[in-house]
Amino acid sequence: MSPIYESDGNYYGVSWAYEGSLAGSSYVFQVTPAGAFTKIADLPNESFTTGNPGSFFQADDGNFYGTTSGANPAGTGIGTFYEVTPSGQYTLIYSFGKHASSTPGKALQASDGNFYGVTQGSAGPTSYGEIFQLTKTGQYTVLYQTNSKSGFCPCWIMQGSDGQLWGTTDAGGPGGGGAIFALDAGLPKAAPQALSFAPKEGGSGTKVRIWGYNLLAALVQFNGMAATSVYNAGPNYAWATVPAEASTGPITVTAPGGTSTTAATFTVK
Repeated sequence: MSPIYESDGNYYGVSWAYEGSLAGSSYVFQVTPAGAFTKIADLPNESFTTGNPGSFFQADDGNFYGTTSGANPAGTGIGTFYEVTPSGQYTLIYSFGKHASSTPGKALQASDGNFYGVTQGSAGPTSYGEIFQLTKTGQYTVLYQTNSKSGFCPCWIMQGSDGQLWGTTDAGGPGGGGAIFALDAGLPKAAPQALSFAPKEGGSGTKVRIWGYNLLAALVQFNGMAATSVYNAGPNYAWATVPAEASTGPITVTAPGGTSTTAATFTVK
């Protein structure tokens, strides 16, 4: 699966393999920008046995969370949802069941602090899948069960700037080739977090990449002056062009869920 970049400036990810019976074949790791590698925690044997790499992300408590597609310790089905602390402590949060509630895929933490994700049925496309909510204490709730009209999982899911859960399905839907869906789970709009940017300095016309969370539909100001243009590359990145009237100061990002100002200062040259 793709590694993630976090606010400490390091990259984190999961190494996984089909050879799950081999001790240490799957683990959570850290890589610094200089290339220094650290294994944070081993995952249980046979965590990944289906070719599905699952999902991996960091939550608001600073811990890492992810899904696996392999056998779970409870023996009830395929897949788990787990937590790993930066110090390497592993905790099983939830063991998925059989049929539609097995083989979890994409998952995320939404604006209410709970986790949301999708599953694929263990018996193939005809068993459909589920869109679920999961608390940090392991309480699992089915929000929606997919069908031939809405589309079959595996699915991809994210929280949009309007607070709703948006996603895609692989098959099914009106045309049979998949669908795009929105699910209103009553979630508040997510507050933006503008955490870092690059380059750190530049003149009028410089394109600045802002990294953080929930940056969709963002408006950007350089020390109070509106950026010449802003566009998104997903919820974690916004590109903003420095205006001619800009002066040295912090960068402020305003999204539908609120406003966030960077701790660092952008220097206008």
